[in-house]
Amino acid sequence: MRTDDNRVASLTVLGRQTDDNDNGLSSVTMDVTTWENPEAR
Repeated sequence: MRTDDNRVASLTVLGRQTDDNDNGLSSVTMDVTTWENPEAR
């Protein structure tokens, strides 16, 4: 994916947790890595 600053980003979903009321997904844990855009240098 790309950020608003046009940086390349990698997202890895590490886990998820649903709420106790069975209303669906309530949280997601992610590892995010971004790199600078080489054109911006």
